[in-house]
Amino acid sequence: MIKWTVETRKLSELKAYTEKNPRRITEKGLNDLIKSLELFGLAGPIVINRDDTIIGGHARVQGLKRIHKGKAVKVNVYVPDRILDEKEVEELCIRLNKNVVSQFDFGMLRRLGKDREQPRGEVLRH
Repeated sequence: MIKWTVETRKLSELKAYTEKNPRRITEKGLNDLIKSLELFGLAGPIVINRDDTIIGGHARVQGLKRIHKGKAVKVNVYVPDRILDEKEVEELCIRLNKNVVSQFDFGMLRRLGKDREQPRGEVLRH
């Protein structure tokens, strides 16, 4: 089993994994994420390979870069204890976005006034 440690990296050092990342974010989705980042900070992990390639957290990195507009900012990242090969990176990239073990209770969300449409709009490319 891979062991993960939390380390610090500059946002500018993180490289997008674009070749085989099936996840795309819309402009609306990114703007919603930026609002969350401004309100709560970075509450979800950024997962990278040992070569600083992002495996999970592409949208969070994009949002943070927009918020900080080129400033030298450091973030915590999860780093594996060894370099992951291409097949492992592909699988983990998908699993980080697909492994969902629960569903929203939409009735409860409506009662709480938190029901929202799924983000729609223009798809951003890295």
